[in-house]
Amino acid sequence: MTDDNARNNNQRVTNALLRHDLDDISKKLDVLPDIQNKLHDIDTCVKVVAKDVERNKEDIDVLQKKSNINDIIIATGTVVAGIVGSIFGGQR
Repeated sequence: MTDDNARNNNQRVTNALLRHDLDDISKKLDVLPDIQNKLHDIDTCVKVVAKDVERNKEDIDVLQKKSNINDIIIATGTVVAGIVGSIFGGQR
């Protein structure tokens, strides 16, 4: 009978440990939906930021082209001003 009692005690301890482990697992599984919601929110934010970055790159390209055109206009104006200045400046 002592062997049976020892086995029963061991089995009770094992069952208690298993219940404890199952409770821990259950608690961790309860958190998964919150984690999934947060991941979804992060994913949404990352997509928005990625679109903003792409839009900013396009805006930078447009502004760079405008800047290049302005540089050409300014350079042309400078050349024209130099020519006009040399023509009219020398007639004093």
